[in-house]
Amino acid sequence: MKKGIVLTIVLALVCLLVLPGAAQQTTVYVTIVDQTGTPVLARQAVAISDFDEDGALTVADALYAAHEQFYTGGAAAGYAVQDDATYGLSLKKLWGNDNGSFGYYCNHASCWNLSDTVQDGDTVCAFSYVDLTNYSDLYTFFDQAEMTSAAGETAELTLMAAGFDADWNSITFPVAGAEITVDGVRTGRVTDENGHVTLTFTEGAHMVSAVSDTQVLVPPVCLAQATAAQTDTGATAALTVAGLIAAASVAVLYKTRREK
Repeated sequence: MKKGIVLTIVLALVCLLVLPGAAQQTTVYVTIVDQTGTPVLARQAVAISDFDEDGALTVADALYAAHEQFYTGGAAAGYAVQDDATYGLSLKKLWGNDNGSFGYYCNHASCWNLSDTVQDGDTVCAFSYVDLTNYSDLYTFFDQAEMTSAAGETAELTLMAAGFDADWNSITFPVAGAEITVDGVRTGRVTDENGHVTLTFTEGAHMVSAVSDTQVLVPPVCLAQATAAQTDTGATAALTVAGLIAAASVAVLYKTRREK
């Protein structure tokens, strides 16, 4: 009887330890670019679940959840998939566009299909092709997805692209000659031959991307936060004086007590 009670208690403790972990939310950061080349979602945190009940969390789940949460009318209005016997699950409609020309990447690597699995913290980007003749849209990304700097302070980014070599192996390479945009406005700052660029930001939150006059870029996204510059030297001086006065008071008190 006692053994049965002990076993029940142990099982209950195991459930308390395991269930919270099993119920942990999976968050994926989703970017969606529409047929005009505009990011309609920019690294949006999306809570996902196995909506299609295939036993796995996938790119399809992430895109479904993104539409369900952020597209007017939900996934039923803006998102659809199709299952091909050869290529598997693919996009049929993205953000209301059903022209059938789409690309999708997970962690900046091209997906085989929408059934590719995702984990907590992964990034997913899906886009509609702008070039519907040569399909030359180049998938690009920054070396930092998020960054923080002081307002007016120099910040550095590197723009990269994902592609394939002659043997269809996945590769990445720097993108030169692309102009950086901040909150949709061209900055005049252009990436060098190594894809590198330096920027400064005004205080606040900004979305950094890039455009090119010579090639079609799938716009990269970096979310930048510029904090207030710490230039209040008067306040610092006041604190220093206050500290000296306090230290002097302690010294006088200590001397007085010693003399007594």
